[in-house]
Amino acid sequence: MADKRLKEIANLSFGISFPNAPKSEKELELLFNKMRSLVKSVSFGRYIKIGFKKRRINFFAKNFGVSVSFEKRIIIAANVPNANNKKNLEAANKISNKVINYTTTIIGEPAKYAKVYGDRTHLIPKKITNLAEKILGEAKIAKINEITKIKLNPTIIGFDYKLKNQMHTILCLSNSKGAYSVISRITYRDTIPFDLLYILNKRLIGLEKTIKLLDKAEL
Repeated sequence: MADKRLKEIANLSFGISFPNAPKSEKELELLFNKMRSLVKSVSFGRYIKIGFKKRRINFFAKNFGVSVSFEKRIIIAANVPNANNKKNLEAANKISNKVINYTTTIIGEPAKYAKVYGDRTHLIPKKITNLAEKILGEAKIAKINEITKIKLNPTIIGFDYKLKNQMHTILCLSNSKGAYSVISRITYRDTIPFDLLYILNKRLIGLEKTIKLLDKAEL
């Protein structure tokens, strides 16, 4: 039985890649050195610990982390373990803005085309509906298992939708351990918007409402 004292916790994360950015070892090394010099020349706040490892820069705080990698390709990543805490989200967004701004500045024009992956994973102190299982239905799942001779349990289902002339993907992952994730994939073809972490969080919350509607509906 779930512990009623437990609270629902939302973990927010994102990843940004730049498909058109330089990929050669020489170019990545050069960009990393530029980024390292830039980071060392500015202040990120007294509570931010900055670590340099190979061609990666990590920005650590008590309640979140942001990183930028120049290893095989350029990737920015962030993780906020308790995204429902406004102070956590605000602090993480502030550092994310700086890291994104500095990274796109040194990359230049190729940074305008970016692929963003956002995820909100919930830990819930109660049993949740497996939406993939609900939509497929017991009969289809039984047929799948009969064909494969393996007991397969569907846990993820995805949808594509169009918003403001841009295609988005929703992936809903749920399991029996009281956790579910809503994942969004977005491609920016001009520039990455300011306050990206806020934008992603708001969008993912909206997608959660869509998933909850499907959860309650008779399908």
